[in-house]
Amino acid sequence: MQTNLSNQTAEGNSQDFLVGDVVVYKSSLMTNELRTVVYVSEERILIADEDGRLADGTNIRPATPLELQIKKRVLDDLAKYPANALIAKGEVS
Repeated sequence: MQTNLSNQTAEGNSQDFLVGDVVVYKSSLMTNELRTVVYVSEERILIADEDGRLADGTNIRPATPLELQIKKRVLDDLAKYPANALIAKGEVS
């Protein structure tokens, strides 16, 4: 099974992303939707939403397997209890 989990290297606090990686914003003040990396250079990362709208790829991180499964960013408190998040998703689906 192929996933779009980020192939990344850690160097200090920086992360490298590849085109096609699925990411989410780190901040809970931003959208919880998944985004896809569409452009990468040394100076800039561009990400796109489902409709192809572009945004600067700052303050992002790779989407987790759970986030890929439920197709949205996991809220910080739910990240501690992934089984509960899947149960809750099943109740509203």
